[in-house]
Amino acid sequence: PDEMGHRFYDENYIGKHILIGVRPEDVQVSAKDRDGIQMRLDAFELLGAHTNLFLEQSGLEIAATVKGNCDPQTGNVYYVHLSAGKLHFFDMDTESRIVMPGEMPMA
Repeated sequence: PDEMGHRFYDENYIGKHILIGVRPEDVQVSAKDRDGIQMRLDAFELLGAHTNLFLEQSGLEIAATVKGNCDPQTGNVYYVHLSAGKLHFFDMDTESRIVMPGEMPMA
C-alpha cells in the first residue's frame, strides 16, 4: 500500500537493504491459483493438524503452514500469495523492525 512506500521514502530507506518477513501461517499456498509467486517445493513436514512447506524460487526462500489435509509433492510448482498487511520489514543495517503507519512499536 501507498503508506508503506511513503514510510520507506520518509525514513531514507530508498536504496538500502531491508529484510521482509512473514509468519508461515500468514502465507497462502495454492497448486491451482496461478496469481501468486511461482515457487518450487523443496521440502515439507507432515505434522498432523498442519503441514509445513518450504518453498524456493531464485534464492528466495519462504516457509508456509497449511492445513494437514494436503498432499504436497517435492519439486512441484506452487503459487504463494502474501498479504501486504501481514508483512514485517527490518533494517538490515540496524536489525531493527521498521514500524509501518498504524502499527504499534514493540517495547
